[in-house]
Amino acid sequence: MTDSNPFDEIVAGLEEELNAGLVEKRGVHAIAVTRITGLVYQAAVTGGAPHSLALTMAEDYWASEMRPSDVVLVDDSE
Repeated sequence: MTDSNPFDEIVAGLEEELNAGLVEKRGVHAIAVTRITGLVYQAAVTGGAPHSLALTMAEDYWASEMRPSDVVLVDDSE
């Protein structure tokens, strides 16, 4: 026998919906970053940059968007 609390069920349902929304949002962001990374590369090559430089520029953009700098959280409660 399980003790099913209606409040817990509502919270669990909301959590599931929020997680699904977050996954979808992250996917849309990844697709947009992929497209923009390609545009950065194309614009650099079209502008006369050598392949290696254009590739580095695109990689730098990708890294800055997909791996943002670390965030340090400080607990001042003590």
